[in-house]
Amino acid sequence: MHSLQGGTPNHALYFVGCVDSRLVYLDPHTTQPAASVGRKCTEAEREADQTYHCAQPCFMRISSLDPSLAVAFYCGSEQQFESLCEHIQRILIDTEKYPLFEPIGDRRPAPANLPALCPELRARLAAEGIEQVFLVQVTVLPELLAATESPLPPANLCVSAPAGRGKTLPFVLPLVQARRRGAPAAGCAR
Repeated sequence: MHSLQGGTPNHALYFVGCVDSRLVYLDPHTTQPAASVGRKCTEAEREADQTYHCAQPCFMRISSLDPSLAVAFYCGSEQQFESLCEHIQRILIDTEKYPLFEPIGDRRPAPANLPALCPELRARLAAEGIEQVFLVQVTVLPELLAATESPLPPANLCVSAPAGRGKTLPFVLPLVQARRRGAPAAGCAR
């Protein structure tokens, strides 16, 4: 199962197919308070459930589509996910001079593969049993470590990830690294 998310500026849609030059989309989202649909036994539960579904598909001309899209694939198992990644690599990346997709490498690399992190902290993470880091850490750490080296004030950085996905560590490690080197951490006075 696969689909596209896109639409027009400030209006996201969920595309599920096409007919001639028109895209078929669902627009099931309406800003509303969270609702419990339970087992849909009561009238209130059934009404709440209906607000999360489309009564009918809608159509949009392909030419009206904003070029920025998110591609979604459903993988029912880790094996299906690995197979999808291999297929994308082989068909959509390896064969193209300027590929549409860019791999991020190992989904959870070891701390030893974070060269911006000083060797002492990499060793300490390994000693604490941290053998892999999360994607948010791989993404955010280089930005924040670079900020500790800059004489300029740090830029704002907003990070969103599910609970338990390692958002705290990439903010703490640059502070520790800057202190170990005797430099003020970005945004901190001496």
